[in-house]
Amino acid sequence: MFNNPSRRTIILIWLGWAVIMLAYHAWVPARFRVVRPDNALFWTADSTRIGGFQDQKYYLQDPFLSSHVAWDSEYYLAIAIGGYEDPNVDRVG
Repeated sequence: MFNNPSRRTIILIWLGWAVIMLAYHAWVPARFRVVRPDNALFWTADSTRIGGFQDQKYYLQDPFLSSHVAWDSEYYLAIAIGGYEDPNVDRVG
């Protein structure tokens, strides 16, 4: 498998990218203190308040990878699990 230099290069690039992405998510919160709530925009205060924002999100209850989800994660998970007509998420429009 590793005899082919092209395959080895692709695997090493992917592995480096994965390490960088995981290290970034561990390093940034450890290095910078997030001041909550964020009042930069009218909607950011509600989505960045301490605790409780994702309590009503059906697919975001599992604490696994909770620092890696964003406001649109529940929609992607709902599409992957239940399709476009999943009843467990609020629809837009």
